[in-house]
This record gives sequence, C-alpha cells and structure tokens, in this order.
Amino acid sequence: EHDCAELLIPVLDSLGWGLLMGFLIVVALFAYDFNVCFLPTTVDEATTIVLIFCGVMFGLELVINSLLRKNYLCSFFFWLDLVGTLSLIPDIMEL
Repeated sequence: EHDCAELLIPVLDSLGWGLLMGFLIVVALFAYDFNVCFLPTTVDEATTIVLIFCGVMFGLELVINSLLRKNYLCSFFFWLDLVGTLSLIPDIMEL
C-alpha cells in the first residue's frame, strides 16, 4: 500500500490530473443539457458513454483517495465527491 501511495498521490496532486478532472467536471455538468437542447437523438448513446466515462473517472478518484489519503474517508470532500459522482446517475438513466 505504501508504494502505491507514493506512486499515485503525486499523480492525483499533479496539474495534469487537476486539468483532466476539471475538464471532465465541465463535460459532466453540461453534456446532458447540451445533448438534449442541440443534438439529435442519434447522439444519445455517445453522450451516455461520455457520462459513464466521467462517472468511472470520478469514482476511481474517490476510491483511490479513500484508500490512500488519511482523513479523506467520510470527510467533507469525500461526501462532496460522492454526491457529485452519484448525481450523474439520473443524467445517464435519462438518455
């Protein structure tokens, strides 16, 4: 576990990871509404795949942080991340 933490925590704290996750947050926030308002229904499946990918990435980050960071599990940020990740489910189910 110690070796994994030494490898993964710097990745999670990196600028690149932050930019990737920030981009995925913007995609997750607007993909469903953009799809409903501007795209034909033939794109619904692709949008669902994108939202599932976002959810998997958010879930992966949540699990890794829970396993490797002290005081993350059940912290304010844990609950914030969990609620945000779970909030994708209605958008995915709707399409």
